[in-house]
Amino acid sequence: PALVAVLEDEDRPHLDRLRAMEALARIGGTHDDAIPALIRLARSETDGAHQAADLRAAAVDGLALVGNAASPAVPALITLTRHKSGVLRTKAAAALGQIGPSAGIAAQSLVELVLFDELPEVRHAAANALATVGDLGESALHKLLSDEDIEVRRLAAESLGQLPRNGESTTDVLEAAFKDPDPWVR
Repeated sequence: PALVAVLEDEDRPHLDRLRAMEALARIGGTHDDAIPALIRLARSETDGAHQAADLRAAAVDGLALVGNAASPAVPALITLTRHKSGVLRTKAAAALGQIGPSAGIAAQSLVELVLFDELPEVRHAAANALATVGDLGESALHKLLSDEDIEVRRLAAESLGQLPRNGESTTDVLEAAFKDPDPWVR
């Protein structure tokens, strides 16, 4: 509770608030107040101040550090995948990937990032996250492997290759990718 108070006190020095946020991320699911405080900060709208935006991005990083126990943050992170800030979109996608299979409901949002985001780092983070959010993500990567866009196919193949164990269907899809006309996809 004392760390939450420091984190939420806008009159505290920025560095104190960042350190409190990091401590709360490390505490994670072992205390009932830690994850909700990080979620509140990740959801907070910034007034354009650099320090506030920095703190918000750090809260998303903190949720990624928490991993699976941060699954209550999935709806907030899905919302952030549509944020105007490329940094927040990238961090939100990465955090969803770190949460893992309990973030499976984010698969469609991640697919949209891979397909339509203008920033390569966002697209890459989203593709990597799809490989870790469970069956829905893996299935989405299978479909992306047949997309018209060479970069989408390359990202899908790369992410499928990162799966800890490929099922028979993933192996079949990857074998088919060896016949892709583009050398980067092959």
